[in-house]
Amino acid sequence: MNTHLLEAKLAEISKIIKKEYINEQHIGLASGLSGMVLFQFYYSKYLDVENHADLGTQILGHCVEKINQGYNSPLYSNGIAGFGWTLDFLELNEFIEVSSDDLLKDLDDYLYTVLNANFKQENYDFLHGAIGQAYYFLYRYQNTNSVELKEKYRLILLEFISFLEDHSRKEGNGLKWLSTLTFQPVEKGYNLCLSHGISSIVFMLSKLHEKAEFKAKTEPLLTGAINYIKSFKSTEKEAYCLFPNWVTLDDKPQGKSRIAWCYGDLGIGVALFKASKTLGDHNLKEEALEILKHTSTRRTTKSTLVEDAGLCHGAFGNALIYNRLYRETNDAVFKDAMEFWINEGIEMARFDDGFAGYKMWNPDNETWSNDASLLTGITGIGLAMISYLSDFDTHWDECLIIN
Repeated sequence: MNTHLLEAKLAEISKIIKKEYINEQHIGLASGLSGMVLFQFYYSKYLDVENHADLGTQILGHCVEKINQGYNSPLYSNGIAGFGWTLDFLELNEFIEVSSDDLLKDLDDYLYTVLNANFKQENYDFLHGAIGQAYYFLYRYQNTNSVELKEKYRLILLEFISFLEDHSRKEGNGLKWLSTLTFQPVEKGYNLCLSHGISSIVFMLSKLHEKAEFKAKTEPLLTGAINYIKSFKSTEKEAYCLFPNWVTLDDKPQGKSRIAWCYGDLGIGVALFKASKTLGDHNLKEEALEILKHTSTRRTTKSTLVEDAGLCHGAFGNALIYNRLYRETNDAVFKDAMEFWINEGIEMARFDDGFAGYKMWNPDNETWSNDASLLTGITGIGLAMISYLSDFDTHWDECLIIN
């Protein structure tokens, strides 16, 4: 692998972020300034220099200014929940020395109000709903030094678990949750994916299950969600994909899924793998790894549906996940898949007017556009490159619920 080429790309990405961040309206993690902050701190650690961390601190300060000026999007994807998670993550991993308790406690009540509104709307979406806010409160729960705040966060998380319990629907020995599949026109159903669906519930319940105080309440929900997802696993020997994207209200599986973080077998496999470790379930672990290895055999654009390089549904997102799997299992299948997708991602830097040569593909209107974000743009591409090049475990991929 051409390390020098990747390092040259990282330098380009850092320069573009330095130039572009002031034009970004949102402060969140997946689509906003907080993702750029993560990149600069990790780039600084990779190079073992201070100036990029200084830029990260500068961007953090810009986020605080925006909040003080009235910025109020509560979302994990682009708003305050994502910013708060990032601040906690940076403190927890000793990138910054701040008191998250002092900085974030004034935002808690607002995010709790939004969380309750999402409960009433049955909106559990990770990027745009309750799971995103709950993930913020889980990090607050882990990181706070205040006994009073820890108890407050514990009660909020118990409310979240009760919300999932109250809104679950039984299906055989499984549990499912209704969500909006499409908005124009509005269609309801049961989404299986990691970005917006039941796989994100599996991941979140797995994280909560690791805490003794949540174990008893989460375990039946977790096993029910796993059983529901597994009930749609294809039994065909030559299956193109093992899982559909979603299930309609009349229980019909829909969609040939891609190889990506957001939708499809890869994200589902990651969620099941996480759950297997939390539950100590060897059989589930073997099944999850079998699913994930199946994804590694799909390599053509026609079979993967991969058009661009971003984390959400692109080459570097796939490389990132296989890199994580290789680090955890030491299985050469995942190393090979990681190398394949890194090479694919490098080849995609082909736009003379793109950010570091990259553009994001917009399938809805079939156009290419420049994108600086973590989820679909060069910030995430750069972070995936750092994870590949680093001799330390980067951990930042926790923000995408794959670790």
